[in-house]
Amino acid sequence: MKKNKGIIVLHEEFGKPEENNKLWSTFAELELLVEGIEKFVYICVNFTPSSIEILEPKELTFTDKNMTDWLNELLSLMHEIGMNYKETKINNELYLKSMNALVRNCVLLALEKPLAARDLSKKTGVDEKTLTPFLEAMEKEKRIHKQGALYAKK
Repeated sequence: MKKNKGIIVLHEEFGKPEENNKLWSTFAELELLVEGIEKFVYICVNFTPSSIEILEPKELTFTDKNMTDWLNELLSLMHEIGMNYKETKINNELYLKSMNALVRNCVLLALEKPLAARDLSKKTGVDEKTLTPFLEAMEKEKRIHKQGALYAKK
């Protein structure tokens, strides 16, 4: 942020990093001098602060052109975020579908002979709790069948 033209860092304070469920988080409190509303929107969109406080100026006045330009910039950024979200969602759906197919194929390949879920878990590398819904679905689809505690190909 310090290298961005039109943004001057007047004061900065950083919180101590904390771990929570294998993820780390921290905070930064910054006092900035920002050149124009466009830079301000840039900071908000690209750094996503959890909150902001405008200290000065106490009043803001815009011309119709300034407001139009600012709103169009904001809309452009929102559109880009929306497109990125949609692309990510589609990719995640494709990855999920592919992973499901991979797990199912691994199960079928692992079932050279009847195996318990525990043994299938070891052969496929998928933990038993995660594997169980796949086994149940494949059983309903009649791709495999269960004999007691053992699963076998149909």
